[in-house]
Amino acid sequence: GLKAKGIVFEDEIYFDVNCAFLVQDYLPAKLAPAFTAAELAAILMHEIGHAIQLEHKKNDPHWNDKLGKIDKLMRSAEKSSVSTYAFRNRDEFISECIAESMTTKARPMSKQVANIITGDDSND
Repeated sequence: GLKAKGIVFEDEIYFDVNCAFLVQDYLPAKLAPAFTAAELAAILMHEIGHAIQLEHKKNDPHWNDKLGKIDKLMRSAEKSSVSTYAFRNRDEFISECIAESMTTKARPMSKQVANIITGDDSND
């Protein structure tokens, strides 16, 4: 599976997850409906995806080659192959794929991206 060396928590992770909890706790429900446990888990997994990217960017000597493969996949991907949010930019594409690859409902595109990152893409 996907792992980061040590624990990487960037400010963005704390910010996004804390905002989710703050919105849930302090805004009226009609303005910001409460997040479900599944939605909060999805937010956390997405932010972990950003942390994994950062770890690889800093420590993976093959990261640029992997990004090239991921860019090619992203350009050829159908919109239904991963979440709509993923197509905002490459970082979001990677994070959405990582997050989805951690679930039992991972689609082939997410699995492919996760395999590229882990270096297990020889059969893709």
